[in-house]
Amino acid sequence: MSLDGYFSVEFEIRSPVDKFCQGYMEVAKPPNDKVSSDVREVLPSGKRKTQLRMEGFQISEWFRSLAKPLADSTSDMAKSRNPDYYTKLEGTMTVIHTEGIEGGRAIWTLQYEKISSDIKDTLFIIDITTIYFKQMDERIFSNL
Repeated sequence: MSLDGYFSVEFEIRSPVDKFCQGYMEVAKPPNDKVSSDVREVLPSGKRKTQLRMEGFQISEWFRSLAKPLADSTSDMAKSRNPDYYTKLEGTMTVIHTEGIEGGRAIWTLQYEKISSDIKDTLFIIDITTIYFKQMDERIFSNL
């Protein structure tokens, strides 16, 4: 079994892209040199499709605050949920917005490297962080 890999999840966001990105930056605190924005394409209507990308940076400490140990966790589950059992936990958020349309599309990618093949449920990490981002989007949207 491979010790490293990645997961990627794509989801719609309802909040304005700039507000979603601002919320993400406040929470995840990516280094400035890992953030880029570019026009991906100009559509036939003349509207621009823009991509904001916050590249791979360590999310271990942030994830630790999200993934509180559950009292009924087995030993295997506890290992999977503890960032200390990974040498690499890097997150990349890409948000795509089309000019003139509210909301957009977010692509959350998590790259990991486990310290042992005993760690089974690596999907837990992408699941819990995706839930967090969706809830963040809903909070932002409901406060508009």
